[in-house]
Amino acid sequence: MPKILRSLAGPLAVAAAIVHVSCTTTGGGPGAVTVPVDPTCTILAVSSLKNNTIDTPLSSRRAPGAQFTVGSFTPFGTLPGPHGNVAVAPNNDAYGISEAWFRRPGNATVVRAQAHAAPRQGATDSRASAWSIRAQDAAGNWGPVFAAATANAGNEIDDSATGALTVPQLMTVGTANLPGSLQMFACAGLRTADNTARTTRLIEIFPPNTAAGAAGRADTVQDVLYGDDRFVPNAPGPLIGPANPPSPRVSGPGDRAGNGHAQCAMTQLDDDLTTRELHMIVAVQGRLYHSMASGFGPARDDAGRVVGNRFGSISPWADVSTALGVNFGTIESATLTASRPRAISIIFEAADAAGRHRLWHAARLSTGGGSWRPADDMTAASGASLTGLVESWNVASGMCPSFDGLPNAPDELVYVTWNNTSTHIGRVLSTPRTWAPGITGIYSPLERIPSILVFPNDPTRQNVAQSVRLFGRPFP
Repeated sequence: MPKILRSLAGPLAVAAAIVHVSCTTTGGGPGAVTVPVDPTCTILAVSSLKNNTIDTPLSSRRAPGAQFTVGSFTPFGTLPGPHGNVAVAPNNDAYGISEAWFRRPGNATVVRAQAHAAPRQGATDSRASAWSIRAQDAAGNWGPVFAAATANAGNEIDDSATGALTVPQLMTVGTANLPGSLQMFACAGLRTADNTARTTRLIEIFPPNTAAGAAGRADTVQDVLYGDDRFVPNAPGPLIGPANPPSPRVSGPGDRAGNGHAQCAMTQLDDDLTTRELHMIVAVQGRLYHSMASGFGPARDDAGRVVGNRFGSISPWADVSTALGVNFGTIESATLTASRPRAISIIFEAADAAGRHRLWHAARLSTGGGSWRPADDMTAASGASLTGLVESWNVASGMCPSFDGLPNAPDELVYVTWNNTSTHIGRVLSTPRTWAPGITGIYSPLERIPSILVFPNDPTRQNVAQSVRLFGRPFP
């Protein structure tokens, strides 16, 4: 069995451990040629064929210098760089992908997390799933995997959609103005402390830095769904675990979706840790729920010693429709983005009683103890339809460099909608503008871009697009 998952596929008590691989990235050392930083918007996705099973990681990049017009994104093609983890499963499939740009001054680093196939206990197949993390240095070189783990109990069968839910959702906070001030976190699919269920854990990512001789690693911060509710006293291992969880003890909101997964976004004002918040959403049974972790600070063991920093409070799940005072209908898809240092944007698709589908945009502001801004009907505001559309679709969002190419322009919120017939892209600005006669506001008209699916939509092969995400990437 591949060494990287030996402990993950071993006794259940260690099935959720993060494996740290002692290595640094290739290249990028002193004197290495760096790739010019030219940030642009990139869409990552997986085109999945269920029969025969092929899960192809794809990317589409906004054409350099293109204005926001039809065709400004390249057709989806095979994702450049490493796919999956061949040390774990003998294929290049990837179930889900996440990226983040670690903006070291003069040394941009891209971290990529992928969910992929993994071997099962007591079987000869690779029908379980796991995830792996690696980095691309400023010279454009991809290094080896430096962290890996799984949410699988060891013998469970995971399809690509289930595996994709576990991929670490990478998030950066802070600034690059002070040494050590910029940090990268992720919400990753792992096991509960008692190993009875899947959950979402917050982990901190330390990318490799060849120039500094530092290997990469990922450290667990805390379980954000269960908190300490499934803590195991005196847990066995090389060293007997503590009798009590760190203090202050934290309770979690629970696994509302029933699959151990929640979408995450972290906000923080510059390097002020007192403003750090982790927001989570789940869309389940036609409803959308939100929870927030706050009070980031030291946690102590039984002897009063500081054992690390983590969130000291996690709120219960709250119904977003109730918070906004609107019945949006049946919510079918939702996406979460940290759109400002102290605000999140939630874009969701809902079907009303007449079966008409609309896209809505709600924002939650952290100031004043937290407040919701009324939701906007994006379908109407973008000029798509005043009464809703007949088709349903999925939605994903992210922050991308300004499409207008203005010097020092801030990043903007961009979203993509897709189904098995079409893919569209839209922008959300902070300043209203006139987009076309009769369309003025912060929401651009939706623009069709090449479809995510790279194979014909053959019903017998169940071709679907999944795990779609948007990122601002520093270089190709």
